[in-house]
Amino acid sequence: MVTKVPFQIKECTVGTGGACGAFLLDEGFKDVLRRKLGRHADRILKPRTLDEAVNYFENAIKRQHNPYAQDCEEEYEIPMAGVVDIPQIGLEAGYLRFSRFCPHLSNPP
Repeated sequence: MVTKVPFQIKECTVGTGGACGAFLLDEGFKDVLRRKLGRHADRILKPRTLDEAVNYFENAIKRQHNPYAQDCEEEYEIPMAGVVDIPQIGLEAGYLRFSRFCPHLSNPP
């Protein structure tokens, strides 16, 4: 079940560890990372860097992000320690910058 106000997602079945839900979000995040990094992806996304980025996504963004909150951030940063800056894609000072999707910002009342 999903509601917009208040924003809630409830588990509708007992987790089995199958390829669904949270796993698919993580895989989608990896795809977004690869697209954002473009031709630099293979050089930057070494196993440790990818694991750290996904871990940050899981613990700091995925579980807490509410796209319907009025205080929804417009941008967030994923740690990419030890990676060379590529300012044109938003990678600077060890962080890769992303824009968030906030429905209330794209469709003001």
